[in-house]
Amino acid sequence: MIENEQGAAAGAKAAPTAYKPDWLRKPTGQEVAAFFPKEAGRRGVSGTATIACKVVAEGRLGDCEVTKERPAGLGFGEAALGLSKTFRMTPPPPGQIGEQSVSIPFTFQAPRMATAQDGASRYKPQWLRRPTEDELNAYYPEKAQDREIGGSARLTCKVVEGGQLSGCMVTEETPVGLGFGEAALKLSKIFRMTPPPPGATGEVTIPITFSVPPSLESRFFDGEWREGPAGVAAVVVVSLALILGGLVLARALRGDRRVDL
Repeated sequence: MIENEQGAAAGAKAAPTAYKPDWLRKPTGQEVAAFFPKEAGRRGVSGTATIACKVVAEGRLGDCEVTKERPAGLGFGEAALGLSKTFRMTPPPPGQIGEQSVSIPFTFQAPRMATAQDGASRYKPQWLRRPTEDELNAYYPEKAQDREIGGSARLTCKVVEGGQLSGCMVTEETPVGLGFGEAALKLSKIFRMTPPPPGATGEVTIPITFSVPPSLESRFFDGEWREGPAGVAAVVVVSLALILGGLVLARALRGDRRVDL
C-alpha cells in the first residue's frame, strides 16, 4: 500500500501543471479609440462585445470569434476582433499551444459629447493655434483701410480631421459691405483645434474682431504727410486756414488805407 501511494504521488508530480494564461499587454486607450466604430462614434453610442480566442505561440491570440455584441450592427464586435491583435499573454508551455481558450469582454465608451442648443451632439474642441496680430493686420480689408475703421465678423465652421476648419460660413458682419466677412473666411485657414474623435464631427462659432492696423492710425509723422484720406483732409484744413488768414489780413490792410485817407 505504501509503495502504491508513493508511486501514485510520483505520478502526480510528473503530471503537467495546468496552464493559466495571464496578461502581459492590453490595448492602450489610444488603440481602443482608434478601433472605435465610426458609425457608433457618429451617433455617440457606446457598446460592448465579447470575443473568445485561443492562446497561441508567443502569447498571441488566434482563432478569435465574437460571442456577444451589443448593440448589434454598429461594429463593436469587429472592433474587438481588431483589438485582439494588440493583446499579449504569458506563452503556453510546449505541447499546450492553442489548447487554452480565453474569453475577453470589451466595453467601448463613446467620446464625451456636449449638447448644443439645437440638440445636436458634438465634442468640445480646444484651440491649438489662432491667428497672430500680424496675420490679422495682413487680412485687414482694403475697403476698410480707405475709411480707417475697425469691424468684426462671426463664422460657423466644422472641425474636421487634423483639427482644421472646413465649410465655414459668415453668420454676422459689422459693418456690412467692407469685406470683414471675406477676411474672416481667409483667416479660418490659419486656425487649428483639437481633432475630433474617430467618427465624430464638431462645429464651432468664431467671433473675429479687426482693429485698425497701427500703420493706418496716424498719417502724419516726422513732419511729413503720409498718403491717404487723413493726410489729404489735414492738408485741406491747413490750406483753408491759410486762405482765411490771408483774407483777414487783406481786409485789415484795406482798413488801414481808408484811415490814412
